[in-house]
Amino acid sequence: MPLELHNFHVHIESDGKELPQYQVKHVNGTTVRCYIPSEAGKCYRVVATVVNPIYAPQDGFIADLLAEGKLVTGEAMDYKRTLIIHSVRVAQKAARNLAFAAIQTTDCEDSTADYDISKAGVIEVQMFWAQAQRKTTSPQIWTANTTDAATVNERSKIAGLNVTSLGESKAVDTTEQWVFRNVRTEPDAIFQFYHQPLAHLEAAGIIPKTRAPLALKQQPQPERPLASQKRTAPQKRPAPEAPTTTDNTKRRKVLKPIVKMEKIEDENTPIIESTREADGPGEIEALEAEIRAERFKIERMAAQEALERKIASLARARDRQDLARRSGTPGSNSSRHPSVKREIKPIVVPLSGETVDLTLDG
Repeated sequence: MPLELHNFHVHIESDGKELPQYQVKHVNGTTVRCYIPSEAGKCYRVVATVVNPIYAPQDGFIADLLAEGKLVTGEAMDYKRTLIIHSVRVAQKAARNLAFAAIQTTDCEDSTADYDISKAGVIEVQMFWAQAQRKTTSPQIWTANTTDAATVNERSKIAGLNVTSLGESKAVDTTEQWVFRNVRTEPDAIFQFYHQPLAHLEAAGIIPKTRAPLALKQQPQPERPLASQKRTAPQKRPAPEAPTTTDNTKRRKVLKPIVKMEKIEDENTPIIESTREADGPGEIEALEAEIRAERFKIERMAAQEALERKIASLARARDRQDLARRSGTPGSNSSRHPSVKREIKPIVVPLSGETVDLTLDG
């Protein structure tokens, strides 16, 4: 699937097939990038087109091809047609194909690479909307501005990667074509293809590893008897006789260790009871596991006992507080409302014929 950005489609082909893109990411509003596999010695070409010509703002577009951060070539095309860049014109009637090449390494400490190593193995296509100017038969000549001849130290982190190279010069014809001029100085869309050998992409986890299908083992088929041979009925094998005497060489039953699971409160903790002795690494690990389980159990039981003690202390403190409230000792809630001592007046019973005053006055 070609990369799409701002009404442009761009992808890279090799051996007549589109190279698959992995980890497509929109870096910003004008840049999109991805990873593609590359194979040293293989030629490639860049294919660019307009997604929807109806919305094309100009007569055509320009595509500049950069490799390892350097401008390699650039071509223009009408907005209704597809642009294919597969070579660099190095003379009036000569061109060199675009190809992948492995970075040359050396054991010398000095490096002859005159480019930023962070841009090694990067193909960048800058797209510009352009206006048609005039027709011409004089093609634009480009210098061989690639870095395939540069060497790096064999211990460099870019050793083993691929870069863009140019093939041998071949004769080409000159045809009449339109000259386009870009409208803006800044690209309208940038497509970045980070290419590396397939093994590097798999090792880095960028693409899944391809596993070869396992070959099924062919079982030998039994030979069929010839027609001339006589068929004999299968003979029954005699049943093995049961031993009548005890054989000392008879295999003894091996007792396996017993694993018992116990529940501790709300969490299950395995407690392993083994009858094996610590004779090897496996027995040592088993004993260590038992010790850890026992320690965990003891810690849980100790924590539970401490919690129960705190709960009991809290209950006793509450009992003391309730008792203090009932007895009216200082510090309790009863001290806020002190008891009032009332005087008990005697009841006077009037004699017969006396008048009783029922008023409240003393």
